[in-house]
Amino acid sequence: MPDLTGWDMVQEEHIHAFLLTLTHKHRELVRKDLHMFFRLARKRRIITHVPIMDSPAKELPQTVEPLKVEEQKVLAHLIRESACTHPEEALLVALCFYHGLSSSQICHLKTNSVDVERGVILVGGRPPVYLLAEDFLLLEQFLRKRKELPYAKRRSHLFISNNYKLNDEPLGNEYVRRKI
Repeated sequence: MPDLTGWDMVQEEHIHAFLLTLTHKHRELVRKDLHMFFRLARKRRIITHVPIMDSPAKELPQTVEPLKVEEQKVLAHLIRESACTHPEEALLVALCFYHGLSSSQICHLKTNSVDVERGVILVGGRPPVYLLAEDFLLLEQFLRKRKELPYAKRRSHLFISNNYKLNDEPLGNEYVRRKI
């Protein structure tokens, strides 16, 4: 909003205009986060007032149930078993399951964002992913398989496909979801 020159000029109408740009499910979560942010800013004397009221709101029910402990154990076992036979799929599942990466974040990973020496994968828009010992094995198996692809040296993205030989663009989210 170009008329705002600082945090102290933010009013409730600005916040509501921003919240209306979000989906219904995310709106309440962001509103709570903004309220906490402004309370902290007031406590630190960065602003003089909290521009949003803290009103109790009805939380929406979960649409996807989390995995049960038994299901998590089975999934972890499947990741370990498929490391040699299906390294790409195992690495994709491990990045989602252990590190919470979304399919779009995985699609945009580049080869230069993987720092093997420090054991870190740099992901845009979030803290880096620190690799576990199992992740190193999965990554090693995957990189061996990736080297065998004919256009691998010319491609900058970590996950590539033979179907898109000439383009150096990220794969779509559907590709990642299908492999997982």
